[in-house]
Amino acid sequence: MDLVAKVLTNPLVLRIAWQVAPSTVICWMFWVAALRFSIQDTRALKDPWSQRLAVISIVGIALNFVVTMMNGGYMPVVGDMASGISVWTTATDAHHLLFLADQGDWWGFSIGDGFIFGGLFGRLAYWSGRQIVTGARTLVRQPA
Repeated sequence: MDLVAKVLTNPLVLRIAWQVAPSTVICWMFWVAALRFSIQDTRALKDPWSQRLAVISIVGIALNFVVTMMNGGYMPVVGDMASGISVWTTATDAHHLLFLADQGDWWGFSIGDGFIFGGLFGRLAYWSGRQIVTGARTLVRQPA
């Protein structure tokens, strides 16, 4: 894959581009790249629990993908935190799937964000627990 292709499929680069110049095309490119990256990461995981937790994050990415695409590449914000800055826009009756949008009552997060963070924090907690157990086993095995 050449450099241009790598840049155009990098979720971080696309997220910045979407932030700077919101559009449906860049929005679509970002979410597809994020889904592709997450699915590849999940397939690389060997542990079934890590895979399950990664799927939770993928569900969140898919939910955010759907709500932003249904709203022209913008994430509606319901409530007091509505701003109209960059990719966020104040929710109106013309917006779709507002129950999936960012919610002011939830500190500006959406249901999709909850799934993404839940999967990521779950994986971190699971990995940390495994490291602690592995370290404890190593200490027990060492001769005195």
